[in-house]
Amino acid sequence: MGDDLPQHWPSEIEIDESWDTPEAFERIVKFHSIPALTKYIRSCSFLCAPDIDGWRMKNLLQRIFLSSDPDNEDLKVLVYDCLYIPWLKGEFLPEFAPEHTGSYLIALQKPSGGIRGIAPVDIWRRATGNAIVQATQQTAAKTCIDTYSNFKQLALSKDGASHCLYFLDAAYNDPSFTSAEDAEDPMVIMKLDTKNAFGSLDARLVLDVLSGKASRDYECGIKSGEDFETAVHELRAYFGFFKLARTCESTLRFFSYDGATNYLKLRTGGLQGDPPEFMVYCLVTLHIWGRIFKMFPDLRGLAYADDATIIGRLSQALKLAAVSKPVFKSDGNLDFNMGKTEFLAKGPTARHVFERAQYFLQTDPDLQGIANDFTPEMFTATGIEVLGTPIGSNAYIKDFVAQNCIKIMRDVDKLEPLTDGFTHFQLVQKTMNTRTQYMSANITLPPQEQFLTAQHIHIDTAIAKAILQKGTRGSFHHWARDDYDLAVTMLQMPHALGGFGLTPNVLAQISAKVAVTSRFLKLVGSLPLEEQKLWLPNQLAHDPDSWTTPHFLNLKTGYDILVNKHNCKVQEIYTVQDHPPSPNEPLLLPPLDSLHKAHVRNQELPQTGDSRPVNPPSQRAISKQMMKKWEPWETNTQKSNNPRMLQQLAFHTQQIIKATSTQDLDPRPLANNAHPSVLT
Repeated sequence: MGDDLPQHWPSEIEIDESWDTPEAFERIVKFHSIPALTKYIRSCSFLCAPDIDGWRMKNLLQRIFLSSDPDNEDLKVLVYDCLYIPWLKGEFLPEFAPEHTGSYLIALQKPSGGIRGIAPVDIWRRATGNAIVQATQQTAAKTCIDTYSNFKQLALSKDGASHCLYFLDAAYNDPSFTSAEDAEDPMVIMKLDTKNAFGSLDARLVLDVLSGKASRDYECGIKSGEDFETAVHELRAYFGFFKLARTCESTLRFFSYDGATNYLKLRTGGLQGDPPEFMVYCLVTLHIWGRIFKMFPDLRGLAYADDATIIGRLSQALKLAAVSKPVFKSDGNLDFNMGKTEFLAKGPTARHVFERAQYFLQTDPDLQGIANDFTPEMFTATGIEVLGTPIGSNAYIKDFVAQNCIKIMRDVDKLEPLTDGFTHFQLVQKTMNTRTQYMSANITLPPQEQFLTAQHIHIDTAIAKAILQKGTRGSFHHWARDDYDLAVTMLQMPHALGGFGLTPNVLAQISAKVAVTSRFLKLVGSLPLEEQKLWLPNQLAHDPDSWTTPHFLNLKTGYDILVNKHNCKVQEIYTVQDHPPSPNEPLLLPPLDSLHKAHVRNQELPQTGDSRPVNPPSQRAISKQMMKKWEPWETNTQKSNNPRMLQQLAFHTQQIIKATSTQDLDPRPLANNAHPSVLT
């Protein structure tokens, strides 16, 4: 960017002063102190090393930071001052900045066949970036949701992808979305994709947004010297971190097939792999999307990072695309990948929607810039894939789920050549058994449909057989059916019950749906009433009788299952006790009509005797409660007549040894063995 930097950008003196406030001191203690850095290093895994320092460096760092040796204290401070603080404030000598801000590039192949460059930045940059995200993401997420009424950037929120899909599902299943077969301007969901979003984002725009004030006139309407309404002021203290990488040409390295080292110069954009870049992209493009959607009040827009979807009339959606294309290019140096654009309609045929689009493109002068960007294949009346999840008709969703389950089972088979059984089990458990849980929470089939449950049973069976095949070298095929069922039960049970922790997807399907939908209603309840009506038309968050979307209907069904089969209880208020709840106590669920109020509940630590509203339980808590009385496990255990397997299961369960005085033992020990404690 040269030496001519805008005057309103924070100087080094201003950045130092911003760290002298009481609020900044609290932030340093919580996120940027040596204990916080130690906590981050403790979380680094030895099993995978995405950073260029590798597992050996992690091993060395953990010995320094996790050791209780007092001689290490000075070394901790030295490492903190010389390697961590320079990143926090962006204080490197200019001649070394290109190397510090660069990275080693890893090429990953996209599902479409292209190449995505991932930059695993060094551990100190990642530690600093991770702390910045933790310190500011909550405020940034709130800004992305609250700033504009008809546009929501959900990538920074917990369950953001699921919430985006839930809003789309509510729109698709609303009666007003269905258009007549010959509608002149049908309702559509338009999907837009940004090309090379992280690597192309304009550096000046990024630093302007982070500083809070524009240094030039922007096409979206913000003039030089004006404030950005989406600025997160906490990020201003970290301006040096972001400025460092965007005011020099970073050096990137990669190895070609012949082993040669190649160098690239990064002149714009950020590194995909640097923790804050995801948040930065969402914040920097928020005001562009928001101001464009203000021009189209009848449209609604959702984004998950660089994936955007627009809900509304076809003519208006096309106009928004035509307006957005030059604005994003001028302000952010971003291009839309128009070849990936998709349109979903409900009612008319895909051919009719395409013909209406062609009519608008040919007759409206404002659409000439995108007149040749669309083909018939981009229009559909069955369904589209958004964030890895199908949105559309039940038939389309079923076909998508079936194909996805087939892919998972084929990938499980690909692990068979592994010779180490423990490695095979871990890969199946961590990478295969969890793949359906995202789908379980987001699929929109009605509750009466048992198709998803049937597909999960297929996957659970395929995974169990793959583990048994490896563990028994194929001999399980000759087992009695009761022995096989008990073995599968032992694989699926949690460790505390004597199992191997391979949670069945059929169980996770219910807990995921209840937990995520409850949090979605919490999000909806945090919106102003007018926005709730906009995003949930013809439904009321506080009235379960008005719910019509499949997600809400599945939530009601999940509540019935939990209450009737798994010792759960719907209750509005509970009294805080001074002892942990008994394992036999029911799990408390808030009433369905109060889930939308969870965002306003008291977040302070409860005191004994306080009366508090019941909060929605986590998916983990729901799954744990269901596992206490999971009918297939009880059936398989009761019908088994194999004493050796039952004894093995008993030995694997959690063992509790009472450490007490020998005076409490019955019968009393002999005099010569009368030790003061059974542990001595």
